[in-house]
Amino acid sequence: MKRCFVMFAVLVMAGVFLAGGVTSGQVAPPKPNAPLALATGDSVSLAFSLPATPRPHRIHVLRSTKEGTTFSIAADLDASTLAWVDKDVTAGKTYVYAIRTQRGAEKSEISQSVEVTVGGSARVTLLGGSLDRALFEIVLYKGGKRVSARFVHKAGEKIGDLAWVDELDGVADFRLGPTLVRISLTSSESLETQREALKTADGTALTDLAGRPLELDFKLPTGNHEVVQVTLLDAKGQPASLREGESLKIE
Repeated sequence: MKRCFVMFAVLVMAGVFLAGGVTSGQVAPPKPNAPLALATGDSVSLAFSLPATPRPHRIHVLRSTKEGTTFSIAADLDASTLAWVDKDVTAGKTYVYAIRTQRGAEKSEISQSVEVTVGGSARVTLLGGSLDRALFEIVLYKGGKRVSARFVHKAGEKIGDLAWVDELDGVADFRLGPTLVRISLTSSESLETQREALKTADGTALTDLAGRPLELDFKLPTGNHEVVQVTLLDAKGQPASLREGESLKIE
């Protein structure tokens, strides 16, 4: 009887050891490198570089806003997927990305993070106006295309709106965050461009190697004129001043 008990105990211990061997075989994947992230207009393109061994089964794309303190899972991907496009983003906002891999039930440490601002290539340009209204042009990228629209606003209004874009055959959101606070007129110096040919002391025209005359452009003041100037508040409440022809880049 005692011998049978010993044999039973040995078998039980062996079973525990084997089960432990299976569990311990699920080695946690190593910490991955930070993803590569690029803001492409109205989306963020991410690419991943994963360790070859042990091969992970899943990739968790983690995302947070710049002001946030915790990550949430933006995508749960098969590990064979080495790129992903995040379209659930807002122009003008900054996002923080990291990744974590999973093999079986084991998860890796979270990678180093990378920060990217959406809509960094967008801009608002003051085209002109009066003391009552100002005309703006907004340029941004949607669906990989450069699109633009013009909007007229009075003080107190947010600049931009939804607008139909023929190139996209659909509606695009041109509301990037700035608010028009004030419109005024200011004085600006008028410049006139004059072009003069370069000559030697005896009056011979100077030319380049191709025989073309060398010329210089001079900008000469011709007086003052009034231009429209506006004060804006960006999405973060920071003021900015624009004159006709000047642009505000939206970060």
